Amino acid sequence: MKIRDAGPEDFELLAELGARTFRDSFGPQNRTEDIDAYVAAHFASDTMRAWLKQYAVASGCDETHLDSGAWRKDANRFFQREGV
Repeated sequence: MKIRDAGPEDFELLAELGARTFRDSFGPQNRTEDIDAYVAAHFASDTMRAWLKQYAVASGCDETHLDSGAWRKDANRFFQREGV
């Protein structure tokens, strides 16, 4: 597995992975139309990009870093399976 820093070119992939993870986690317990509405509102790459920029500026960050954390075994298996 290759680990690298995520950049602006990765927002589409991150949005897709976030949406897929959300659907896998919460889809079975919810109506499809509710999941679709939530994903459309929260996992669009432009929405994620705007939120990240707002959060970074408010926190005084000069740069951002995505890290699923070594302790999150399921997340790391997911990223390995997806080749990310």
